[in-house]
Amino acid sequence: MAVWVVFAALVFGLIQARWAHAQELVVFDDDSPPYMSLRDGQAVGLYPSIVAEAFRRMGEALRLEAAPWVKVLGCLEAGVCGVGGISRNFIRSERFDYSDPIYVEKVLVYVAGQGFPFESLDDLAGKRLGVIRGYTYGDAFDKAAASGRVTAVEGDSDLHNFQDLRDGKLDAVLSSKEKAELTLARLGLERTVRPLDRPIFVDGVYLAFNMQANKKDLLKRFNAALASMRGDGTLDALVARSVRVR
Repeated sequence: MAVWVVFAALVFGLIQARWAHAQELVVFDDDSPPYMSLRDGQAVGLYPSIVAEAFRRMGEALRLEAAPWVKVLGCLEAGVCGVGGISRNFIRSERFDYSDPIYVEKVLVYVAGQGFPFESLDDLAGKRLGVIRGYTYGDAFDKAAASGRVTAVEGDSDLHNFQDLRDGKLDAVLSSKEKAELTLARLGLERTVRPLDRPIFVDGVYLAFNMQANKKDLLKRFNAALASMRGDGTLDALVARSVRVR
């Protein structure tokens, strides 16, 4: 009897292992609401909702997780997961395969008080600019920051960056519109912090896998599912529910 119990446990364990292996793991940032975050141990927000619906239409098993962004990037670099809601730049495009854009974020320059004129990156020289560690803000800005042409001060979250702006430790914060609105409301800064008129970066975000993971066929099917979601209005409904409706 004990032998059969052990055998059954082994079989069950093998079934579980195969099922877990068959599930595609996609990981998101755990602190970027309303786009993606961690709530009650679950990845939630617009991007997890989009990816989950696309995989449902594909008939693919999926596991969603959320973690600090630096860890998310490490998972992608190691080729053990896909990442949802990631931006694209030249360096990443040489290492990762990307889906079609799942959403487009408008990244703005947020200032306290009167602010300053902003027409080009040259206008940001000498300013302390709050950014998120591990994020890209487009090739032009990333190169300017790497060369010291602009000063990018890395923080762990928009919450941290806007607190530093409030306290005078930063001159501006770079953030996408919807995420900034939520954070400013949380801090009670919506009347004292405002965006400059010109966006610094219009940022498509994607589902991506390490090229070594050989997920091009999966991404092709994901793109087809995404197109069907655009066609039948599901994508717009998810955006309205997750982002535009507070």
